[in-house]
Amino acid sequence: MLSYNIKGGKDFYEQLEKKHLGNDDLLKFFYSDRPNTYLCFQEVLNLPTGLLAEKGFKYFHKLPYTGTAIFSKTPFLKKGGTRFNKTSNAYVWVDVKIQNQIVRIFNIHLQSNRVSGETDKVIQEGDLQEKETWKNIRTVISKVRKATTSRSQQARIMAQKIKESPYPVIICGDFNDTPQSYTYRIVGDGLKDTFKEKGRGFGTTYAGLIPALRIDYIFVDPRIKVLDNNIPRVPFSDHYPVISRLELTTK
Repeated sequence: MLSYNIKGGKDFYEQLEKKHLGNDDLLKFFYSDRPNTYLCFQEVLNLPTGLLAEKGFKYFHKLPYTGTAIFSKTPFLKKGGTRFNKTSNAYVWVDVKIQNQIVRIFNIHLQSNRVSGETDKVIQEGDLQEKETWKNIRTVISKVRKATTSRSQQARIMAQKIKESPYPVIICGDFNDTPQSYTYRIVGDGLKDTFKEKGRGFGTTYAGLIPALRIDYIFVDPRIKVLDNNIPRVPFSDHYPVISRLELTTK
């Protein structure tokens, strides 16, 4: 499984086409011959269906007016999803058959704080003696408060959808929230965080100036074994991808 906010994808697509992905683990993922390999992208623009089909990912599911998509090497049995309040944020899901078992994969992109510009400015140029700095800080706090309320509502919707799944689930996505958050707790309730199972280091997934932020995740049903979890430090987005190798343990 790969979950990756590709921020439009321009740099990523160019490097994928040239086979210059800059990290061996990421390169191996895209050129693996394993049939049960899935991509969960957030912030996709101009779907590179032809390019990914060349790598074996012939099947995809994406909602209109969103950047949330799932690509697969094998067909989908069923698929669905919903936009959140007419925004570009959404969740999509697909049912796939793996080793004679059906698994439901969710890809989630929850409400962004949309404060990276103001936050970077405060970090780089902020002076607490200046009124402009405090104005930027107040803007950040206001946006975060509003986005947190939206994410909480979205998280409750996702928790219900996950519970309604008739099959074991895999949850991928950009949650825009940390492991200490309400969002993380309610969506991940009863599931395994692949980073906690097999990750190393801080697990940073955000490549901006705010240090050590982990806001991108892969959760799995307790019946799914986590073999490995990796977060390649590649320069194609303001996020890093999360890659997990998984194994079904029950029939």
